[in-house]
Amino acid sequence: MKVKRAAGDEWLPAQEGMALFENDKVRTVAGAGAQIVFTQGSVVSLGEDALISIAETRPRAGQQRTDLTVLKGRVDAELADPTHQSLSVTTPAATVRAGREIVFQ
Repeated sequence: MKVKRAAGDEWLPAQEGMALFENDKVRTVAGAGAQIVFTQGSVVSLGEDALISIAETRPRAGQQRTDLTVLKGRVDAELADPTHQSLSVTTPAATVRAGREIVFQ
């Protein structure tokens, strides 16, 4: 897995426990996958040869929201507490918002 910081031009090797920030990009290569665990406990799993961008995370009263942009590949998402969390996934063709376990392909 590689990470490209929002303010950087280089793809850096990702390390376990590495913090990700708004507008960082994450990619996996063929034959590899990765998991991103958000502070509220939600998990996003990237399949092989995927590319995503971490969009803005906007807390609302009583609701934690995470936004991702999937540019390429497969993303599986599981919310730790769907009653208080939501996930918005944008692709080049659509935007999906959910408050439950979801799978995007």
